Amino acid sequence: MALAGTGALALGRWDRTIGVRTLSGKPKYRYRGTYFSARGEKDRFVLPADFRKTVTESSDKRLLCLSRDTRFPCLVGYGLSRQDEIDDEIDRQEELATQRGEMFDREVAELSSSAMVFETGFDASGRFIFPLHARILAKISDKALFIGSGSQFQIWDPDVLLAYDTDIPRLLDAKMLIPHFAEEAGGRR
Repeated sequence: MALAGTGALALGRWDRTIGVRTLSGKPKYRYRGTYFSARGEKDRFVLPADFRKTVTESSDKRLLCLSRDTRFPCLVGYGLSRQDEIDDEIDRQEELATQRGEMFDREVAELSSSAMVFETGFDASGRFIFPLHARILAKISDKALFIGSGSQFQIWDPDVLLAYDTDIPRLLDAKMLIPHFAEEAGGRR
């Protein structure tokens, strides 16, 4: 099983994933960096070590939550504490709507954020199996690209990302790095 990765370029230096605990209302856990994993034996992928550490701290166990990204054809991954942050955000949206005198359908908001969440465990080495439905939603075949995006991370099939039309600099950078990640992981792209 192959895993390759580098930190994401940020202001001229390479950052790694860090778990940040704050009291300011900002997300407690942050994911940074871009990593590649090829499907290995027993149909398993490897959660990058930096992400694994943060997910474990966030969940208080080795449990990864996956859901479909609402804007891009990929998955998002996070630890259990992110679900609490999502619930808090729904509370804030409801309060703001009430203050503006607008209708707010809490059931729809909760359905949008909770209906398609898949949980999967991983071992101490980060090996996990994508739930079949999650792989189908993101069209993940035999490789996965993990891209840190703050309070969660995206998981793309590299071929889907290469075909995706975007002008977002981070995604363009990731597209450019896919051949290098594949080479590091043994030539599989």
